[in-house]
Amino acid sequence: MARPAPTAAAPSLGQIIASLGIGSAGLLITSLSPILLGLLYHGGRLTAPEIGLVATAELLAMGLACGIAGAALPAEGMRRIAVAAGLAGMAFDLLSTEASHLGLVAVRGGAGAAEGILLWIAVAFIARQPLPERMAAIFLTGQVVSAWIVTAICAAVVAPRWGASGLFVTVGATAGLAALAGLWSPDRLESAVDAAELTAGLPPRRGWIALAAMFAYTAAGSAVFVYLDPIAHAGRLEPGVVSLAVQANLAGQIGGGVLVTALAGKVRYPVIFAAVGVAVVSVYLAYLSGAPAALFIAGTGLTGFAGMVMTPFFVPMAMAADPLGRAAVMGSGAQILGGAGGPFVAALFSGEPARVLVISIGWIGLSVAAAGWLAATERRRALESAPVT
Repeated sequence: MARPAPTAAAPSLGQIIASLGIGSAGLLITSLSPILLGLLYHGGRLTAPEIGLVATAELLAMGLACGIAGAALPAEGMRRIAVAAGLAGMAFDLLSTEASHLGLVAVRGGAGAAEGILLWIAVAFIARQPLPERMAAIFLTGQVVSAWIVTAICAAVVAPRWGASGLFVTVGATAGLAALAGLWSPDRLESAVDAAELTAGLPPRRGWIALAAMFAYTAAGSAVFVYLDPIAHAGRLEPGVVSLAVQANLAGQIGGGVLVTALAGKVRYPVIFAAVGVAVVSVYLAYLSGAPAALFIAGTGLTGFAGMVMTPFFVPMAMAADPLGRAAVMGSGAQILGGAGGPFVAALFSGEPARVLVISIGWIGLSVAAAGWLAATERRRALESAPVT
């Protein structure tokens, strides 16, 4: 099908880099969280349950801010919004250097709100491009590569010398750079295409089941990722193993992004859900059995690879469940809520590593079962809705 003709001037290369860089700064904390939360835990600034509460507060605030910004903020005055959000994020990051326990939960919630607005700036920019899927792929790959570089530097230089406070300063510096980049971003976002509106309203039952599959998978991965340090500690692994595992996870995401480009349109979502489910559960079982350092690092890399392969297939699953697109539109919200809900449920069970892993295996099972049910009933539903001749 032919693409609609552009209705606005194409952004310059500088505006593209600035807009996507702003969003990358908003997401940096998600890559650093296992190292950062581990340092706070070992330094006595967080208890095991509070690890989940901090992660929940930040991710939930990020998701809500991103969603509210999309509904309430105009696509103009973007430079002012970017500068304000970047400076606010930097302020909360600097406040985090001295906070602990419930005070840190509150401060990171404020940081998450600022990060959500930074993320929204990139999302709003991508959605208005004539080839949004290509721009999204560029953003995702660039974000993972930049996070990999920053994480490697933090693990090797910043964390050993300055600890958690040094990492908060690093995240604050990236927020400050996002504020600076806001001066080069487009001040007004105009649609580059005349896109058709998706149907408004709530999805049908099948759409809700697709959203549950997204929520459950993201909840599992988020819970294990934020509790990665306590899981490694329970397996009697050295603290440095977690830093290497996080870097392996980011490298796996890059590899998964390359593979999913080749798989697009060639593999159906039930196959991906089944394969990824088996792979991730195998890694979690290895964690439970006390995997040695090399296997722990390789397994964490595999979960990053699997997650990057899985996520793009959420969209075709949602569209198959609800062809009017209502579930697909709500998909990002389900994933962000899953990212917050996984650590929250883990915190309710005291953040004990074995319980976190068992609960996360249950989340994966729920996700795969939901996708399997949708696939199994898809053909029957199509036959029932076909006109009688």
